[in-house]
Amino acid sequence: MLNGIDSRGPSKSLKTDSRPYLALYFIFFAIVGQFIAMNLFIGVLIDKFAAQKARNEGSLCLSHRQQDWVRAQKLLRHLDLLCHPPFKVTKGTYGAIKKSLYVIVTNEWFDISVMGIILLNVGIMAMEHDNMGPTWTEFLDTFSYVFFAFYVVEAAMRIMAFSFAGYISDRWNRFDFTIILLSLVQFMLGSRTGSSATAVRVV
Repeated sequence: MLNGIDSRGPSKSLKTDSRPYLALYFIFFAIVGQFIAMNLFIGVLIDKFAAQKARNEGSLCLSHRQQDWVRAQKLLRHLDLLCHPPFKVTKGTYGAIKKSLYVIVTNEWFDISVMGIILLNVGIMAMEHDNMGPTWTEFLDTFSYVFFAFYVVEAAMRIMAFSFAGYISDRWNRFDFTIILLSLVQFMLGSRTGSSATAVRVV
């Protein structure tokens, strides 16, 4: 790009900032090229994921009416689970809290909120740079602990809702729990990058 900006034409020597408007071409090419490549990659990824999901759910060979019936049955089953959780609810305060937590953690908005917090965590981590002052370093340290505390509370809510055996039976929950343990070890070793391990969840 710099050589293009300094160029003056065929068979002419370079001159500093001879044609600065050429920078727009290189910037436009970089942005458009990256977006096209990224969109192609994401498009293929989503298409393969949708095909695999349809194959696993057995809806690949179903008609539209049959697919609507399957979705209706899943919705009814979900509503039934909300009214009758798949565990024995004990009487008293603990049973009521357990049932309330189950309703919360199985809600779609809870997962959306968790993903939003993870993306915010990634954004805060991206603010780290060289030669940071003590104020900025303390700011990042504080948010690292805040995010880690949120992930611990989230895991605790799921464990209380499903029991530890039910929580750990899901492979994504096992992955989340492992990430939290790794973050805890990093914090105990005095590393401020403990929250960076939890950001892996965004993948």
